[in-house]
Amino acid sequence: MGKFDEFTYGRTLRFFEAYYPYDTEDVHYDNVMLSMNQCKTIDELIAVRERLKEKAEKVRSYTILDKIPQNIIDELSKVAKMDSVLYQDKTYRIKSNIESDANSCYDENLFRLFKESKEITESSCGECFVNMTNCVPNSAYYDKIVTEAKERADLDVSGLLNTIARRYKEFGDHWRVYNGFKEGMNGYNAAKKAVEDDLEYLKKFNWRLLPKQKSLYSKIDRVEIRKAVEAEVKKRKENRKWVIAKIIIGVILFVGVMALLVQIPGVVWNWIIAFLLWLAIMKSLLK
Repeated sequence: MGKFDEFTYGRTLRFFEAYYPYDTEDVHYDNVMLSMNQCKTIDELIAVRERLKEKAEKVRSYTILDKIPQNIIDELSKVAKMDSVLYQDKTYRIKSNIESDANSCYDENLFRLFKESKEITESSCGECFVNMTNCVPNSAYYDKIVTEAKERADLDVSGLLNTIARRYKEFGDHWRVYNGFKEGMNGYNAAKKAVEDDLEYLKKFNWRLLPKQKSLYSKIDRVEIRKAVEAEVKKRKENRKWVIAKIIIGVILFVGVMALLVQIPGVVWNWIIAFLLWLAIMKSLLK
């Protein structure tokens, strides 16, 4: 039991270690979880966290829990809260606690990356806070970020974090309101603008959206919409330049062919041949 005691998520590490012999997937998920301690970016942390959560989803299909030491099962199936009848189901509690521990490991390492950064700025403080599992003022990491910013950069970011937490909550509230409207309804545009404003504000601090979230918010994500428009404009400009280049190449080839053909008897046929060759060349170039 003492092997993983130093970790706040030790119960999940012990479970994964005990489960490995019975798993059909040749992956030590205790090591996967611990790999977060070596991650160098937020994106790497998110990838590992989501992989652990995907594994936790399979808890419902575990049929060998009785083979794992009872003390490990008891530790991981403890009830943290009784707000749902689902918590009466042991496999659900195990799944939920694995996800909770994955979030804890993620948050600890997100703050580690923040502390390891060479420079503390309001932007980096906001990025750390908005990407926490719980972006709320009573989060344990709220005070830690505020303290770190004050000690290292003499910055008071409490107001900023409060604003981010408020906008984060408002985004959820406005999103629910927005989903109650359909395009064409009188209140649709106002509801859409409110949720667009919230999302744009949060993304200023590099809020990481998961693939499902990106798809869900695609119609209101001004940042991504602007990027898509800019990419399309750039592509069209490049295509236009390439078409012009092809035409120039065609003209040069036409002139070159004509220079050769005029030296051959039969001027009319030379022009006809040259024209047909030019059409064939241009068709090939403009594909």
